[in-house]
Amino acid sequence: MSLGHRFRAGQTCARVDPSIKEMTMRQLIRLLCGMLALAAVTTGAHAQPFLVGTQTARVGACYDGVANRTYDLLEVRRFYSNQYSDKVAALGAPSPFPGGQPEIINAMPDPSGIHLLAVQSAINGVQFWIARNGAFVSISQAGVRQFGTCNFHPMFAAQFPMPQPVTWTNNATYTFGFAPQNVGAPGTFGAPRTLPAKLFDEGLYVGQPLLVAPALASTCLSSAAGDSSAFYRCVLGSTLGQRERAALECSQSSSSPQEATLCLLAQNMGGNERANLEKVRQCYAQYGERWDQYPLCLAGDQVDPNVMNLVSCARTHLQSGRQPDYWTLGYCAVGDKLLAGLNPNAESSVAINCAIATQGNPKAFAICTGGTLLANELDKCLTDGVGDNGCFGKNNTLTQAYERVDEELAAALGKSNPAYTAWRAARLASDPAAMARAVKDVDRELNRAADNISNEAARAAERAGNLVADVMPRVTIGKKCAKVWGKKMCL
Repeated sequence: MSLGHRFRAGQTCARVDPSIKEMTMRQLIRLLCGMLALAAVTTGAHAQPFLVGTQTARVGACYDGVANRTYDLLEVRRFYSNQYSDKVAALGAPSPFPGGQPEIINAMPDPSGIHLLAVQSAINGVQFWIARNGAFVSISQAGVRQFGTCNFHPMFAAQFPMPQPVTWTNNATYTFGFAPQNVGAPGTFGAPRTLPAKLFDEGLYVGQPLLVAPALASTCLSSAAGDSSAFYRCVLGSTLGQRERAALECSQSSSSPQEATLCLLAQNMGGNERANLEKVRQCYAQYGERWDQYPLCLAGDQVDPNVMNLVSCARTHLQSGRQPDYWTLGYCAVGDKLLAGLNPNAESSVAINCAIATQGNPKAFAICTGGTLLANELDKCLTDGVGDNGCFGKNNTLTQAYERVDEELAAALGKSNPAYTAWRAARLASDPAAMARAVKDVDRELNRAADNISNEAARAAERAGNLVADVMPRVTIGKKCAKVWGKKMCL
């Protein structure tokens, strides 16, 4: 077990029988900590292993310039009856008063991994640390102040290496969004990024369209009472899939793209990884890039190498002025477990990237994931109401676009094709889950039939591909252009 896992703040080895006050410091520390550990064992369950011996080594010294005192930096190894051993650390010094008790101060590794050791503090709101460079510092809300220096054996410090961010060596590029004619120049919602090449196969992935039923638009319009943001939030809350909705919620609850990225990773993790990410996210929400405050933020937490690694990754990848990347930070945080832990899905990465890029603006998120045709129609709801001459009326441009896609798919696949009938049923029902399945089925059917399709059907597929650019987002992995639905698309 690593240093400090069994040493609890507030314990002391300070009460000594006067008959042993002439003992050497090393003998005293060994006896005191041995008595403490034995007492802890004997008060627990009878089946617990008991302490059989200790081995104490002086590994350095620390000078407190405020109190003008020098402490021995001690490493105590404890041996138990079940052949188990662990290590604890402490600062020790003789009492400054004649006949007084020696002063013993517990120490444990820094849970953030930034400093070497956290030293027990009796002052509320102030923590003491031994930095990796030997500085003896205090950390409070007011900042960091050095009040002394420490020297220690390199082998002692080597037990607590600073985590190094994990990076991949084989990269692929990816971009996301709509066609240039739909939202402007490529990169409107993010320039090309890099991701692990093994994460997805190269190609172009079509995301599912956002389907808004007129009845939903009417309900949201009433509840929003003229508030544009509330209206968009209401619509998106009912039209997005579960993962996409979670992405929007992260962007709305975060104050920066960096914090949103941490939230998104936590949402898509499970178990301990999610809890660890949440700790770091809370620290980031409170302190941002004031990394010197993270030891204070995490003080008192159990030492966990995974949390240390997350802090190290955050320091590397969450820098102001630099757009954070979900996949880069995710790989750094969990390494090769990324594939299983994040359950990667190329289509859902549209919502992830849109959440980071749009910073909680529901309309911008709707444009990013649903296109400007959808946003224009929703804006019309706010100005002209729903139906008739308002939004989602008989001749609205969004419905026309979907109906034209229906027509071209029917011509390319046939009206009796299961993929086509599933697509049309999902669209008419405005069912996000059914549409997600239908998009994959249509894509598979069109690609399967590509070599045997008639010229007329091929032209219909190409026309459908052109129309898709207006109503469905897409992600390109590794390639700038690819053939989708019979049409060469580029992003």
